[in-house]
Amino acid sequence: MAREGPPVHEYEAQLLTQSFQFNGRLETVGNPLDFLNDPTRDALILRQAYIAPLTPGGPIRGLARPQVSVRRQEVLFLYYAGSEAREAIRLLARREPLIAYTPLAVLRGTFHLPAEALLGDFLASTTGSFLPITHAQLFFLQRLPSPFPSECELLMVGRQYIQLYHPV
Repeated sequence: MAREGPPVHEYEAQLLTQSFQFNGRLETVGNPLDFLNDPTRDALILRQAYIAPLTPGGPIRGLARPQVSVRRQEVLFLYYAGSEAREAIRLLARREPLIAYTPLAVLRGTFHLPAEALLGDFLASTTGSFLPITHAQLFFLQRLPSPFPSECELLMVGRQYIQLYHPV
C-alpha cells in the first residue's frame, strides 16, 4: 500500500522582499502556515511567476518565469489572493491591535499572540518565521511596480522585518 503525504496545493499569492515584488502560484504542502514556518524549508516555490524590481529605472525590468525559488527569509509580506489558503490557516486566540514598522511599510492590524506572551517582547516568544496579521492595513513607504493590497483580511509578515511596534 502506498503511503500518502500531506496534500500539495498551489495558491495565488503575492510576495514582497526588500528588492522585488512577485506574483504567481505558491506551492505549499499541507497547512499553509505550517509550511511557511517549517524551519527546514529554505525556499518557497512560485510557479507562473512574474518578478518586478522595486527600484524604479534600474536595468532590470519585470520578467516572467515558469518557476522561481524565493528564499523564505527574504520575504517581508505574503498575501494569499484566494480565500482557500486564508481559511486553512489556524490563528492563535489572543488578539492585539498593533502598529508595526518594516523597511517597506507601516502596518496596522490585529496580531495573534501566544496566550503567555508579554506584549513588550512577544516576538521573542513566537517561533515561526511568518506572523499572520488579520484586518491588516499597509501604508507603503515607496511606490510598488504593481498593485499590492493595502487592506488584507489576512497578511503573512516576515517576523524578522518588524523593526518596532506599539499598541494602536
